[in-house]
Amino acid sequence: MMKHLRWLLYLVIVPIVFAQRTAAKSASPELQLKSAIVCGLIIGLYEAITLMKDVAVPQHKFGHAAHAFIYALVATFAVFNVEFVLGLIPALKTVPVISSVLGIRIIIGVITAIKVHAVSRATKAQANISGLSETWFHTFFVGGLVAASPYIWNLILPALPAFLR
Repeated sequence: MMKHLRWLLYLVIVPIVFAQRTAAKSASPELQLKSAIVCGLIIGLYEAITLMKDVAVPQHKFGHAAHAFIYALVATFAVFNVEFVLGLIPALKTVPVISSVLGIRIIIGVITAIKVHAVSRATKAQANISGLSETWFHTFFVGGLVAASPYIWNLILPALPAFLR
């Protein structure tokens, strides 16, 4: 378990530190749509695939997949546009925890992890099955992906096809 957590920390922390050191800060942040949508679809697809293993009733699969996609899109949109909101509402910079871009992103990642685990628990309660693929590692992995997606975006951008950039 500790070995998995260590690799998860490396997977999340290293891109954040790398991106913060290399990223140039712009004077006026822009609203980021395309990058948030692409990352949201990728994370939503991953979450839907792992959730589909656990849904026993075929009619419920579409609802759970739609829920995973919609939440992933909303969470990544929020994470990608933290600078825009802080620039739009300067009063938020006076609140200690949410005045930091990284602090808000971590809060959204933790909320995402709690949501993913709650959905997996609800699926387990509905289907009455024993083995759920959404373990704590998976929930923290999805939460970490959401929180680190703006930093990871700069790393995966060169590998994406031209229409996704």
